[in-house]
Amino acid sequence: MSFKITTDTGDAGLTAEAATPGALLADLAAGFAVLACGGAIEENAIKAISLKAETPESLAVNFLNELVFLADTEGFIAAAASVSASFKPGACELTATLRGEPLAFERHQRGLLVKAATYHGLKIERAGGLWRAAIVLDI
Repeated sequence: MSFKITTDTGDAGLTAEAATPGALLADLAAGFAVLACGGAIEENAIKAISLKAETPESLAVNFLNELVFLADTEGFIAAAASVSASFKPGACELTATLRGEPLAFERHQRGLLVKAATYHGLKIERAGGLWRAAIVLDI
């Protein structure tokens, strides 16, 4: 028997479980905040976003990539997200209110620099009355 174990240091994974699509995406946003800066963010600024996609998977990737974009361009990290989402076949959409603040390294710990959410190993499913997601982030 021959095998090889490799470690990819360029990825971080997020998993979440929730009763609704909106709560699932909000939990993924909370996980992103913890990865980005440990999650110690105050809720003193608000951002609103709306997104559409063909599939729940694409909607999750687009949502997390929007969080990456806000972090990269404005330094904004969401401490909390109120998300209303629908996972209808061919017509998935979300509206989200993000509450957070700009990243300030004198107050926030440095986390991982997330480059993008990926489709690698991406899985969103409903089982046992709960929505479950697993997504890999490129760091």
